[in-house]
Amino acid sequence: MPIKVEIYPPLRRFIGQKAVEVDGQMDTVEKLLDYLTKRYNKGFRKEVIEGMQDYSYLVTVNGRPTWDLSTTLSDGDVVTISAHFAGE
Repeated sequence: MPIKVEIYPPLRRFIGQKAVEVDGQMDTVEKLLDYLTKRYNKGFRKEVIEGMQDYSYLVTVNGRPTWDLSTTLSDGDVVTISAHFAGE
């Protein structure tokens, strides 16, 4: 079962799609970002990593936020990459 990756604006400009499914050896968030960068756009990984460091982008795995690139992934996971919003 593939890993589903949902991409939200403004990162969608890198991938060109709302969501993609990934099969293969994507066992960490870092490997997934590397794959997406090689497959779609060279600037994607840098943008997401820098955005994670200053909390402007949020990565979730099955609805749980993570800022750790070594977070493990399994078949059937849903990874969401979006702008991180805060409110009152």
